[in-house]
Amino acid sequence: MKVYHLILDWSEAWAPLIPLIIFLVVRPNYRWAKPVFIYLILAFIFSTILDIILAQYDLGLNKWFDRNFKWWPRDQGDMKNTIFYNFISISRLLLFAWFFNYFGGVFVKLNKFVPLLFILFTVINFIFFEKIEDFSSRLITLETGSLLFYCILYFFRVLRDDRPDDEAASPAAFRVVIGLSIYVALNFFIFLLYKQLTSSFVDLAIQIWPIHNFSNIIFCLLIALAFRKK
Repeated sequence: MKVYHLILDWSEAWAPLIPLIIFLVVRPNYRWAKPVFIYLILAFIFSTILDIILAQYDLGLNKWFDRNFKWWPRDQGDMKNTIFYNFISISRLLLFAWFFNYFGGVFVKLNKFVPLLFILFTVINFIFFEKIEDFSSRLITLETGSLLFYCILYFFRVLRDDRPDDEAASPAAFRVVIGLSIYVALNFFIFLLYKQLTSSFVDLAIQIWPIHNFSNIIFCLLIALAFRKK
């Protein structure tokens, strides 16, 4: 059971490696693959850092961190890793907005203002309302809600699409959007309530977090499958 929890706890770091390896081996030529590939790289980097910070005592790195990162934000003496969830969220919204942009139509129109408004909201939020080093339920909920809206529009378009050869209706793109939909739909309310849960119901917050990890694994596996299928 300990090995199972260890694998699940580190899944945020290793799960993106699966589609990344598939991408490097297969070299898919889909136009939308580039933003997804960049997202996976950033997700891998940020998730690895946050997991290392979380496991610093088990890895024997806490004293090294204390000596070399005295300036890093801390909570009761321990280094915070929550800033990287904010970075991943920002990256996911911007890069998947780019991904959807390749499907034209309503997505091009949305992308004229949604990413800019999101960036503006992010700047205002972290200047006036929240610290960037803290887990921002407000930011991540907005991001997942926005991407869920993109996904719903995508499925609505595909169901009405009379052009089966359109890239938007390709099985590979469909798998990516299915994976993204599962991730944002399952985690929307977790992100919405997570800050309150960690303040008042810590045990419950810990118990529901595996839902996030499982959905992230499914998301990455579906991306890998999309890259593999031609």
